[in-house]
Amino acid sequence: MSIKEISKYLAIVPAGCTSSSCSPCQFVELIDNLIRQALFYLILPVCVVAFIGAGILWLSSVGNPQKIEKGKNIFFYALWGLILAFAAYLIIHIILVMLVDPNFLDFENGLTFPTCPVS
Repeated sequence: MSIKEISKYLAIVPAGCTSSSCSPCQFVELIDNLIRQALFYLILPVCVVAFIGAGILWLSSVGNPQKIEKGKNIFFYALWGLILAFAAYLIIHIILVMLVDPNFLDFENGLTFPTCPVS
């Protein structure tokens, strides 16, 4: 499988953007796609593994208060990390949409990324 097929599967590169011709709008869309892919395909699975590890540690503690506390801390910090990552993505997404769409505060279409003209 080539890199072009993989990027098409993951939808990272915007439509109409080639190595020699990308508009600024498509570049901003590329940044948004990269951040979204990292969030959903990297951060989310790591957080799920942390939740599973915290649960296993907590359940296998056999009444040991240090292990129970460690499991709670892992769960707590994984949850806060996930909330922080999604909040950061929301802030960055709003800023990127404001850079591309002058009618950002219209709110008729929600916070969807505006479509870039394909050249």
